Amino acid sequence: MKQNRIALVYPSNNLKLVSFWIAWIAMSIAGAAVGWAVIALGSVFTAGISLVLAGLPVGFTMGWVQSRLLRDWLQYSHPSLWLQRTLIGTTLAWLTVVILYLAVAILDGLVLDNIIGSNQLIALPILGIGGLVFAIIQKEALGGLLSGNWWYASNVVGWIISGYLGFVGTNLILAYPSGSLLVSLPHALYFMVAGTLCTSLISIIIATDLAFRIHKGAG
Repeated sequence: MKQNRIALVYPSNNLKLVSFWIAWIAMSIAGAAVGWAVIALGSVFTAGISLVLAGLPVGFTMGWVQSRLLRDWLQYSHPSLWLQRTLIGTTLAWLTVVILYLAVAILDGLVLDNIIGSNQLIALPILGIGGLVFAIIQKEALGGLLSGNWWYASNVVGWIISGYLGFVGTNLILAYPSGSLLVSLPHALYFMVAGTLCTSLISIIIATDLAFRIHKGAG
């Protein structure tokens, strides 16, 4: 094994790297599902207000499982730092997306049903900005491993692709429940499925980025 200057120990062979990649995706999806289930349930009792803070439970659950993976697989010496940056990054990135999304909706006179149900393209640049916010905050957590502009690019593109495909995929399974200003159980189910699917897709993209970086660093 080869140890770098930021207290990471790279996998000794490609099989272990692939195993790490699979574990990262699986655990991130599990963390995302738990986080979105919590926020979806909470949205029913808060008339949807808790959706604004969706980044908190999702950032915590994903950050926690990922920090454990980094500690156990790469002997990462500061798992709490990854948890902290993931929590803050996810929270601020999601708040950025929500604020910009609502601002566009108000300026364009669009209603929420139309935006979510049929106008996902309007969200693409907004999702990209959210991905950039997350990448900036997360970047220092692994030091040199996340160096270079590609980390920003992979997050921006990843958030756009995963967000768009996530909502498109969800709309193929569930129709967005219209006709109510309050968040009901159908609303909560929709947001839980959409959020989990979007977050799962971005996890695959980020896991692939990390795997390539680790492979390059171990070479």
